[in-house]
Amino acid sequence: MRTPRRTLLVAWLSIFVIGMLSGALGPLLPILAARLALPVEAMGALYPALFAGALAAQLSGGWVAERLGLRNLALLGTGLLTLGILGFAGSPTLPLLLAAAALAGLGQGAIDVSTNVLVAAVFPRERVVSAVNLLHVAFGAGAMLAPVVATAAVARLGSPMPALWLAGGLGIATVLLGARVLLDAPAAHGDGGPGAAGLYRAPALWLLALVMFLYVGGEMGVGGWTARYLERTSDLSGGPIALVVSAYWAALTAGRLVGAALGARLSASALLLWSVAGSLLGAAIVPLGGGSVAATVAGTLLLGVAYGPIFPTAVVLATERFRGAAGRAVSVLVSAASVGGMVLPPLQGVLLERVSPLASALLVAAGAAGMLGAHLVVRTGRPPGPQAAPGRPGSAAPAPGPGPGGP
Repeated sequence: MRTPRRTLLVAWLSIFVIGMLSGALGPLLPILAARLALPVEAMGALYPALFAGALAAQLSGGWVAERLGLRNLALLGTGLLTLGILGFAGSPTLPLLLAAAALAGLGQGAIDVSTNVLVAAVFPRERVVSAVNLLHVAFGAGAMLAPVVATAAVARLGSPMPALWLAGGLGIATVLLGARVLLDAPAAHGDGGPGAAGLYRAPALWLLALVMFLYVGGEMGVGGWTARYLERTSDLSGGPIALVVSAYWAALTAGRLVGAALGARLSASALLLWSVAGSLLGAAIVPLGGGSVAATVAGTLLLGVAYGPIFPTAVVLATERFRGAAGRAVSVLVSAASVGGMVLPPLQGVLLERVSPLASALLVAAGAAGMLGAHLVVRTGRPPGPQAAPGRPGSAAPAPGPGPGGP
């Protein structure tokens, strides 16, 4: 039987598999390099291939969904991701390994577009924010499980490869389950908002894309450079530093659980406002602490919790405001997110190493301030197209005063 809950389950499993691949790659890189008789640094080429595939699918995902349907795009994406994972496990040459990475990236991008819009489409409006935030817990859960499986496999079998086998098997099971129970919907909550023709002229779309660009750039930058920041500004050793980074990712996952809990009480606009404001507070604590370990840890953990709901909640807000072209709107948002992840973390690293730790922390704070400013402009603008019925959480109708969704 096809129900919204079962659709959420399939979408959750698809993103869980993405998380497993991301979490398994680190332990697997030396194994893959040894199998191909290449230096480990040569495996760095996998990441551009993975990102390029994901970005290609994200850019075209909305257009493809309009022709195949969201359900079929989700199944296709999960199938491509699974083939890519199995390719990782068995590719005998570097070109085939890169092709597998690109294939996995295509699947990931298709899943990013389809599952977010699909879950937003099939749930009642008062439950959408909670459902999409819960969906995004899956990535963190998969990313945390994969290293555990890899470590246990090394202890028993001498190789972390079973983590990939498990991810591939789960991908196959998800496709089979999805073929039976996955719902479909042409757009979230029916017609409304601008169609494809007017979508790209809507300022709110590009402001939300800016939020996503700054968010993912900040999230990945904090995750990637906090260890080095602590090395430069404190006397902490490797073990405690690694614990802080792990706690940051755990806080981000917890933040998405908080977003799921608050989604039934707050509109998407209000939850996003609280999240970006909290991220600005957390980002400000780090530089204001002047290198203090306590300030760095407190600010980083607050950032993790506040960052958690931003991605899923911005997606919900886009599907509410652009119901006539939800797939294309989300395609723009997740593409901007990928570009942010490719551009801002390298810039943060340059500032940290060549300017100062303070400069790198200020970049994160500036990104959070940019998110807050962009979202405040979106909140004060009138949503395009027919207005939804007032009085329900997540409604796109503007309330008097502060703007869409109420405070």
